[in-house]
Amino acid sequence: GQMPKQQMTKLVNRLVERGFVERVYDPSDRRIIRIQITGQALDYIDHFLKEEAGCFRSLLEPLSEEDREEFRQGIESILH
Repeated sequence: GQMPKQQMTKLVNRLVERGFVERVYDPSDRRIIRIQITGQALDYIDHFLKEEAGCFRSLLEPLSEEDREEFRQGIESILH
């Protein structure tokens, strides 16, 4: 389903305010705005996975370091 433009704008504004995403204007067409995830957002995700993902911890504990890294990269690729 598609999110109404107004709702999408509000969501993006909130993420921009928090420094999680930034708007990147397309130089060839100013009407096109790309949303790019920031390093701050990736740090937050990293922190979340390390510190606050208690509910995931029991799932992640048995995994090898390699598997855990793969899981983290998978989440990052979803968010990119």
